[in-house]
Amino acid sequence: MLADPAARAATIGEIAARSGFTPTWFSSVFKARSGEGPREFRQRGLAEPVEPGRRGQGW
Repeated sequence: MLADPAARAATIGEIAARSGFTPTWFSSVFKARSGEGPREFRQRGLAEPVEPGRRGQGW
């Protein structure tokens, strides 16, 4: 969801809630597993071009 340009309008908190997590827990675990926070991941993902037929690295 974070890498999906169509989901740009959803906040990190909304994505966390849809996934069944609190925003704080989601962000902490995301950063621990990926090395960057969800906001940074999203910003980088939206800035980088995605190959046709590929939806990004997505989590």
